[in-house]
This record gives sequence, C-alpha cells and structure tokens, in this order.
Amino acid sequence: MNNHKDTEEELKYSLSKELVLQLLFRLALFVVVMVIVAFISYKLCQTRVWQWYDSFYPLIHFFHENLIAIMLVLLLLGLFLLTVFYIWKMMGYFEEVLKAVDVIAKGEEVTLSLPKDLYQVEQKLNQIALETSRSKKEAQEANQRKNDLIVYMAHDLKTPLTSVIGYLTLLTENQGLSNELKQKYESIALKKAERLEELTNEFFEITRFNLSELTLSLSTVNMSMMLSQIAYEFLPLFAEKNLTYRLLADKDIMVNCDVEKMERVFDNLLKNAVNYCYSNSEILITARKQETGEVTISFMNHGRTIPKEKLNQLFEQFFRLEASRSSGTGGSGLGLAIAREIVRKHGGDIICESEDEKVRFLIVLPGQAM
Repeated sequence: MNNHKDTEEELKYSLSKELVLQLLFRLALFVVVMVIVAFISYKLCQTRVWQWYDSFYPLIHFFHENLIAIMLVLLLLGLFLLTVFYIWKMMGYFEEVLKAVDVIAKGEEVTLSLPKDLYQVEQKLNQIALETSRSKKEAQEANQRKNDLIVYMAHDLKTPLTSVIGYLTLLTENQGLSNELKQKYESIALKKAERLEELTNEFFEITRFNLSELTLSLSTVNMSMMLSQIAYEFLPLFAEKNLTYRLLADKDIMVNCDVEKMERVFDNLLKNAVNYCYSNSEILITARKQETGEVTISFMNHGRTIPKEKLNQLFEQFFRLEASRSSGTGGSGLGLAIAREIVRKHGGDIICESEDEKVRFLIVLPGQAM
C-alpha cells in the first residue's frame, strides 16, 4: 500500500513538473508571438500616412494611442485562457495517470498508453509496470517454492519418523531378538532420528532466517589453513560415499572476513558437493591469490550436469533441484542462498558453472585489502 502511495506521489510530482514546464513554455511563446504581432502591426500602420477620413483611421488612431494598454489586456487575457486550459488539461491527465497507477497496482501485464504530452510519464509508468509485474511474479514463484518445500519436508519428516517408530516397535514387541539384531535396529533407529533432527532444525532455519539481518564481525584469517581444516572435518561425510578430496591452495592466503559466517559458506558448499556428487569420485578445492588482490576459491565435484537455466536459480531461497527429491539428503533450499548473501556482504560474489558432469562453485573475495 505504501509503495502504491509513493508511486502516486512520485508520478504526481513528475506530471506536475512536466505540465508546468509545458505551460511556461507556451506562455513564453505566446508573449513572444504577441510582441512580434504588435511590432509588425505597428510597422504596417507606419507604412502610409493615415488621414482622418480613411475608413480605418479611428481604429488605427485608437490602437496607436493605447498600444501598451491593448497589449497588456490581450496578454493578460491570453495568459488567463492558457492557464485555465492547462489546469483543466492537467486535471484530465492526473485522472489518466491515477487510472494507470491502479492498473499497475493490480499487477496487470499491459502496456500503458498516455497522450503524447506525457511521453516521459508514459515511459516511466511502463517501466514501473514491468518491474511491478516482475516482482509480483518472483514473489509468487518464491511463495510457491516455499509451499512446495513445506510439503516436501513434511514428507521427508514422515519417512524417518515412520522408520524410527517401526524399528522401536520391533524392539519392543520382539523381546527374543538377538543382541546383534537389536544393535542393528537401534543403529538404524538412531540414524533415522538424527536425520529427523536435521530436518527439524531446517524448519527452524526457515522460520527465523532473514538475509537482510546479516551483520559481519571482521577479522584477518589464513584462508589456506581454514579450508584445510574444514575439508578435514568433512572426512566422515566423504567416507559415507567413498569420496576423496584434493586441496590446491596458495600458501598463507590472508583474507579479512567474518570467520564464522565464511565457515558456514564453505560448509554449505561442501555439503552440497557431497549430496550431489557421484560416489567414488573426487572433490577438488582450490584457492588462489590473484594479481589484482582478489582471492578466488572454488569447489568442484563430479555429478549430474545442471541445466544452464537452473544455474542462477540455485541461489534462490527454497530452490531445490529435482534430483534432491530422491536423494534423501536434500536440504531446505536455503544453503546456497545464505552462502551467496554472506559472500556478497563481504563485497564478493559466487557463481556456479556446470558442464560435462562437473559442477563448480566459484567464490571471488576482495582479499585482505578489503
């Protein structure tokens, strides 16, 4: 509602300014024309000697004697008529513009058409209409993704919960189970319960997460050592899919960053790499200090090629690739959105490239000179 009012006020100001400028231009033009007409008329009257018995002598004599007064009267009358005309015209234009604003507020995808005097206003309105329509469409898509995600996660929650209940029921109802079988059922139930906890935490993440509230606590960190430590901590996850990793990093790359939040970026990217890479493959991590002072960090894994039209969507909130539906490891769709926002808060950027069954996330940071 406030955006609607702000748009109306902005357009009213723009429209008033344009019409006032048009009015002043026409008033100035009218004055110039009146002066020229008066001058030409005066000169024409002087081209001959007028006698008292000439038909037009009384009119010419009156015009000659009262030239200034006549000009002032005509000028004021013209100014009055022009002003009244433009005020009437302005009211009509305001009504058309307000109707156009109402159309924009409804989000209708139309190309607005206004009188030619309002060409600039028309261009601005069409630009606003396009941006409003695009924003509305993006909001609807984001809301639909969020709704779909809730449905998906409700299903994901039910799956491990059903397993936990099932195995606990077996343990309770079958007292004669061997210790080996009991341990197996308990292990499965524990694993499913941990997955259930993970999904529950993601629900809380969706509820409380707000990208606009991110603040940074900066300090200088050795990025080479930081990447080495984080990769080492992922060894248990790598082992589950028989993955190996290789770290190629320049020595002692110093970066001014929020260490905790940057760790979250790397965690999200490595989890993403583990979730979507092929088993028995390698994850390649590289870090380079460029001559420009920028630091580039990349995470590359072997997995299904991501279509080009979906590369940018990866960083949208609640977006999940369809492949994650059957993996049982797909997250909330916030991880990459959070990663991009954190990197951008640091003055850098992150992109994704994918071809020939390889997926590469590239981070560019300003380096220590930030």
